[in-house]
Amino acid sequence: PIDALESERNLRSSGFIRKAEIRAIPKPGGRLDLAVRTQDSWTLQPQMSIGTEGGDRYFTWGIEENNLLGLGKSVSLFHGQFGPLIRNEARYHDPRLGGTWQRLTGIYARTDKGDEIGALIDRPFFSLRSPYTMRLLWSRIIQEDILYDNGDEHSKFLQHFRSVQAWAGARISG
Repeated sequence: PIDALESERNLRSSGFIRKAEIRAIPKPGGRLDLAVRTQDSWTLQPQMSIGTEGGDRYFTWGIEENNLLGLGKSVSLFHGQFGPLIRNEARYHDPRLGGTWQRLTGIYARTDKGDEIGALIDRPFFSLRSPYTMRLLWSRIIQEDILYDNGDEHSKFLQHFRSVQAWAGARISG
C-alpha cells in the first residue's frame, strides 16, 4: 500500500496529471493486479504580461508546454521588453532523463546586454526508499554592466560569470 501511495503522489507531482488513483484487484493464488486511473490536464499555456515597474514599462509574451508530445517534458519560449532591454529565453525540462529518476533543466537567454546559459541535473528523494539525492548546477552569464555615479554613467564593463554547484544527501536508515 505504501508503494501505491508513493506512486500516486509521484504521478500527481508530474504537473500534467490532475488526478491519480491506484487500486489493488485481488487475483487467484494471492496475486494482485493494480488498476491505475489518471486524469490529465491542459498543459499548453500561452502567457502575456503588461505593466510598469520602477518607472519602466514592461511587456512579455510567450508559450509553455508541460507535456510535450505526451512525454511529460516541458519546453517554453518567452520574449520580454523591460524598458529599453529586450530578453528572449528558451527553457527545457525533462523530469525523467533517459527513463531514470534524474531530472534535467536547461535555459538559454539572450538580451541586448549579453547572454546566459545554464543546466541543472538533479535526483530527488522520490520515495521513502530512495537511497540518495543529488544536484549539479552549471551556469554562465556574459553581459555588459554599467556603473553609475550620482545618476551619471561612470563606466561600462563586460562581466563574465561562471558557477558550478554540487551537493548530495543520503537517506539515514532508522
